[in-house]
Amino acid sequence: METARLNARGEDLKLVKNSLHLIRDFNSSLKGCKSTRGFNNNQTAALLFPASRYDDWVTNPQFQEDLRKGNEVVNPTDYPIFLYKGEFFSQFDVFNGFLQNEMLVKTARMILAGPSSVDGHGGSQHATKQANAKLNEMKHMIISCIAYISVLLYFALSSQPTFSSGGGAGNSTSTNFTDLSLTFSTIC
Repeated sequence: METARLNARGEDLKLVKNSLHLIRDFNSSLKGCKSTRGFNNNQTAALLFPASRYDDWVTNPQFQEDLRKGNEVVNPTDYPIFLYKGEFFSQFDVFNGFLQNEMLVKTARMILAGPSSVDGHGGSQHATKQANAKLNEMKHMIISCIAYISVLLYFALSSQPTFSSGGGAGNSTSTNFTDLSLTFSTIC
């Protein structure tokens, strides 16, 4: 069972990582080396920076450079701006627009219904297998699925070379997943 779960996660990671161009238009190609993503790329960095540090991101080039060099640590509770609708964060209402970003919806469609469903027009009529959502008779999104999609997208945008359950601060994908799940449980 564990092997099947790991294989499925690996397929999901590969799909999202290799299909970012379907989720959002990027000026530069993100294919190939993961080191060209994350805070090393202006477009992905603008999606990954901690939403609560918006003022620092906009006004302090040193903060951006510190993120790029790894001198500034991003903690799992520093939610990236891509989790917010329109990449807008309000310090007065931190849950305003939370989890309403179009990229999350497109990533969920990609994982659950296949890459051809990303545009919102349904899957391909020529698909070789049924979509995951149909195979598993999914009718509703649950908290852990939203957290899973969020963490997959974070990994695809990041320069982190491997999806791991360990690592240092800001590198543990299981910590990010757990924290997101707990936050979602609190607000839902």
